[in-house]
Amino acid sequence: MFLSVFVSRYCDDGSLEVDLRDQQGPRVRYGSFAAGMPWHRWTADGWVETAFDWGARLLNRAHESRTDLPVLRYLQPWPRDLIGALYPVWHAQSAVMQICSLHSAAKDLALSNLNLLWLVGARYAEDAHWHSELPEMLALPQRELLAAVLDVPQVRPAQVRLLRKILLTEGTDILLNHLRQLVANEEAVMALRHWPCLPSSLIPLASGPLLRHLHWLRDRLASTSNRWLLGQILHGRVDLMLDTSRMLERYPRDTTDALVSWACRDWDGIQRLHDVLVDAGAANWSSDLDPRLSFGPPPIPSDDRFQAITTVAELIKEGKVMQHCVATRAQDVQAGLCYIYRVNVLGERGTLQVGIRTKHWVIDEFRLKRNADPSPATWAAAREWLERAGRQRKTY
Repeated sequence: MFLSVFVSRYCDDGSLEVDLRDQQGPRVRYGSFAAGMPWHRWTADGWVETAFDWGARLLNRAHESRTDLPVLRYLQPWPRDLIGALYPVWHAQSAVMQICSLHSAAKDLALSNLNLLWLVGARYAEDAHWHSELPEMLALPQRELLAAVLDVPQVRPAQVRLLRKILLTEGTDILLNHLRQLVANEEAVMALRHWPCLPSSLIPLASGPLLRHLHWLRDRLASTSNRWLLGQILHGRVDLMLDTSRMLERYPRDTTDALVSWACRDWDGIQRLHDVLVDAGAANWSSDLDPRLSFGPPPIPSDDRFQAITTVAELIKEGKVMQHCVATRAQDVQAGLCYIYRVNVLGERGTLQVGIRTKHWVIDEFRLKRNADPSPATWAAAREWLERAGRQRKTY
C-alpha cells in the first residue's frame, strides 16, 4: 500500500492540516490531523510523537486489512507555495513507525536523536536478530546503542552528537547509506564537530576535502534553525560543492587543504576553484568507474534532439567537448539517481541531467558549453520533451 501525504488546509497559527491518501486505486482518505504548531518547529515541540502515534494507528489498520505496511515520509518544511504531495520513502521509515508503535522508549529516542532512531530502524529491518533484542537495545545509552548499530566495540561522544545535529530534508536509502558511512568515519566526524547543524543535503560532502574548511558556511548555517531558510542558503549550490569536492579528491591532501583554505572563502571562490579544476581536466578523471561501463537503458529513449549518454567513456567525452564537469556525475548515474543527455535544440548544443524520482522525472541541470545557460526557448523545449515523456510513462 503506497500512501501519500497531502496538505489540505493552512491554519491561522501557521500549522498545517494533513491528509493521508492511498495512491493506488480510488483516493481513499484514511484520516487527517493538524500539526498544531508552526511548521518549522515540529522536531523541537513534540509533533514527531503525534506523527508516530498516527502512523502506528495506520500500521494497525493495514495489519487488520492484511495489506503491506504503509510507508510515511518524514514531512518536509517547504514554503507554502511549494508544498504538494510528499512522496513516501523506503523500509527504514516504515520500521521506525513499527518500532514506535511497540516500544515507548523509541518515541523518547525520536525526540532526542531522530537520526539514531532511523539507523536503528534500518538495522531492525535488515537483521532478524534485532527483533528479539530491540527492547534491550533501546534501553542502552545512546553511545552503546550507536556502537551496536555500527557493529563496533565503541564510538566517541562526538559521533552521537553529530547525529543530533543533522537536519533531515529527505529519507532515501542513498542518504541512509551516506549517513552510516559518515557517522562511522571518526576523522570526518571530528572535522565537523564544531558545526552546530548539518543539513542532510551536505552529508555526501562530509568525508571529502571541501566541506570541512568552509567555516564561513558553518557560521551562516548556525544563524537559523528554520529548515526552509537553511534550504535557501544552500539552494542551487550543493551540486557545485559536490562537483568541486569530487574533482579535488585526486589531489594530495596537503594540496587540497591549502587550496580550499586559500580559495574558497565564499560562494564565488568555490565557483572560481571549480572552473579552474575543470580547465585543468580534473573532472575527466574524477570517477573511479571503468570507462567501458554501461549505465544501462535510459529512462527516456533517445531521439534526434535528446541523445542518452550510455557509458562512462561517452560521459567523459561529453565533459571534454562541453568543457564542464559532467563526468563527475558518473557515480550518480550508475546509482540510478539521474541520467545524462546530449542535447541539440534550436541551434544550441547542451548537456541535460534528468533526475530520476520515485514517481516522475525532473530536470536537475541544463548547461551549454562552459556552463553557459540555455536560452528560454531551449529551456521550454527541454521541459516540453520531459513532460511529454512523463505523460507517455503514465499511460503504460
